[in-house]
Amino acid sequence: MILPMRAATLLALLALSASADVLNPALRAQVSGGNVALRLEGTADLPRAATDWAPLVDVEYLFAPLRPERRVEKLPGGLNFVTTRLVEGREVSLGFGRARILSDAVEDNPPYLDARPFLVAGRFAGVYRARLVFDPARQSVRIRARGLPAATAAAEVRFGNPDDFEAQVAELRASVEEDAAALGFLARGLQGMWTQGSSTPRGGEEWTAALEDWRSRFEPLPGRNEHRPANAIATFMPAARSAIGEACEALAVLAEACDRAMALPIEKRRAVPEVDAAARRVREALSGVDRAAGRRELQPDLDQARGAVTVLRAAPAVLRAWYSDWRAGKPGHDAADWTAFRARTRESLTEALFVAGHASAPGVYPDLAAVARLLVADLPAGPGRNPSLLSAYSSRILKETATPFDEGWFQSCEQELAARLGRIEKGLESK
Repeated sequence: MILPMRAATLLALLALSASADVLNPALRAQVSGGNVALRLEGTADLPRAATDWAPLVDVEYLFAPLRPERRVEKLPGGLNFVTTRLVEGREVSLGFGRARILSDAVEDNPPYLDARPFLVAGRFAGVYRARLVFDPARQSVRIRARGLPAATAAAEVRFGNPDDFEAQVAELRASVEEDAAALGFLARGLQGMWTQGSSTPRGGEEWTAALEDWRSRFEPLPGRNEHRPANAIATFMPAARSAIGEACEALAVLAEACDRAMALPIEKRRAVPEVDAAARRVREALSGVDRAAGRRELQPDLDQARGAVTVLRAAPAVLRAWYSDWRAGKPGHDAADWTAFRARTRESLTEALFVAGHASAPGVYPDLAAVARLLVADLPAGPGRNPSLLSAYSSRILKETATPFDEGWFQSCEQELAARLGRIEKGLESK
């Protein structure tokens, strides 16, 4: 069974090589705005009658960078001779297209290849290629009946200065990192606006003005991202473009959710599931942007880390205020409201611990672990146990225990938090 299969394969290869000159393509690369337009031309050695039915040719477009490699050769007499050769990098598929084989209007001219220009986003310097395959089995019934030979061919063209390629990729990465930073800044700005606006009774006009200003700074980002290359000439680009697009969409959704929530009475603004869900999506999207942009190992901005420490410092007072309002029976402070508030608070404090820890030196990790235990450890109150502040308040609001607070314990807990957060803050300043 193996011999006949090998024989059939050999015959097919011989047929292709014998008909290699059926297709005679040429490729041109032209600047088209910020892109490269690949134009496929050429002729085909097929019977004129067959081309009246416009046979189709499958085309794959590819790109390979060229890297100048310089060598110094020592010559007799102490002279140095520098030689330069171009080394081809990894080939990348850009996509597929089709060409038709058409009869020329002039009787004596051969049939020609007709293909739409193939647009490549970005003007990268390197080698552009087109690989053509004419497969008679994939043609119409009338063309298959003519017994035409299969054929393959290729054409290539060099474009730009090979010395420019690395700089072009670096410029593209810089633009991705710039937008990644802008998205993070805009997300923090929107969160700050929402935190302030959702707790302000007269938030209408001020909120509208702030949101319009925020949108004016946000609006250029989605359009700029749409014009980025979707190809993998720069290997990081497809993932980065997709991640930035997702982050832009998530931020737009969060802005709309916050805007709708601002129309609610003030006591209901803090517990809006749509806002919470949209905020989580934004955080996940921004994390994806950092990974795609290659920022996984970068330290957070120090201002962001200081802000995280501020959130941790404020937590005891925020929890105590909520508990006092619950005891006073204020609207929006019942057990169901607490469950939603507790989930948001735990998430916020966990995020702050992560940011502070990522920016801190390893020496402060014991302090960070203790802060986490003091604030958010999920321990119920009970004899011989040291619950976190969040757990201690929760057990009373949800009526899991009726034991009154030990003010001495509360004060000692707050003092320990202040001391440990102070050491963490000093560690940030010394970096």
